[in-house]
Amino acid sequence: MGFVKEIGSEFDYNSTKQVFVKGCNYFEKQYSNYQVHKFRSGRDALKSVAIFYKQTHKKVLLPALCCESMVSPFLMNGYEIDFYKFNEDISIDLEDVCKKITEDTVFLYQAYFGIEPISKDNLEELKRKNNKTIFLEDRTHVALNNVNDSEFMPDVIVASIRKWVGLPDGGLLFSKDKVDFEKEVDKDGTFSSMRLKAMRKKSRYLKNKNKKLKEEYLEILKKASLELDLSKNAYKISKKSEKILSKIDFLKILDKRINNINLLKKLISSLACNNKIKIIDNYTSVGNLYFPIFVENRDLIQSKLAKNGVYCPVIWPIPNEAIGVCEVSESIANNILALPIDQRYNEEDMKYIADTLESVLR
Repeated sequence: MGFVKEIGSEFDYNSTKQVFVKGCNYFEKQYSNYQVHKFRSGRDALKSVAIFYKQTHKKVLLPALCCESMVSPFLMNGYEIDFYKFNEDISIDLEDVCKKITEDTVFLYQAYFGIEPISKDNLEELKRKNNKTIFLEDRTHVALNNVNDSEFMPDVIVASIRKWVGLPDGGLLFSKDKVDFEKEVDKDGTFSSMRLKAMRKKSRYLKNKNKKLKEEYLEILKKASLELDLSKNAYKISKKSEKILSKIDFLKILDKRINNINLLKKLISSLACNNKIKIIDNYTSVGNLYFPIFVENRDLIQSKLAKNGVYCPVIWPIPNEAIGVCEVSESIANNILALPIDQRYNEEDMKYIADTLESVLR
């Protein structure tokens, strides 16, 4: 079998150079109402929140639709972990939240592929009744869309930015108040250096199609992920990644993603009309991480797409601690398929994804 076209999965090292703009400093400008902190990963940003507030707040209230990496930073810092439910339209079950939220709670919420699960009015009402509660928003799915004065202003915002672009490491934290969140320097740079090595190997693999290189970079990424899992410290972003981050034209990335999203939606609309898939309509005007659809037999479809070079991440396996809390969350987690639409790809690639999906479903 010859080389199969590859779409999705981890960024290679060369992919980011296409969107460099000198002195861009995108997030400092877009989040001007907040103080910007840069970490090694989104998980490190969450660790810093957990470390900073654990003397005053004993509990974290998380969405039942989340991943293990959102749970572990609080678990390793001694928090009581609780989860809230969702309604069928992926809005937060406010009645459930009101039963579980307390003054000593860190309340985490997030947008899912551009779908806002809770209104500004509801957030303000919750804050009024629980003014000592820390409101923490995870904006990983909508990180490039800035927060403005017309929106609810949470106490803290976090985002994993390395999921958006080819960075060895990178997570962001935006704080409303000028406080120094605890963070350390990863002196040996283990995580960053491993990922950088893997990204460079992937660039070489994409150029010469040597399968041994693929095996090697996947193994390195696996070790880097384990390093992140085991670390209890909240590390700063590496100097190399911070330098790259300052140069990236995220407006160009946002525009490319939106174009790909709308093109792919058009290309697979017939599959939705024939009830082969279900498309969520809310997200096409914002730049998202992926293009989410619902399919039956998700794991089988995902596996067949991968064999044809279309790699769709699992969003997300429900954490063990949240199993049984919310049927809606578990149904979403078991049926959602996240199609790649990022800035590495063009019209031809979107057509390949659509044709491959149609073939697999047939």
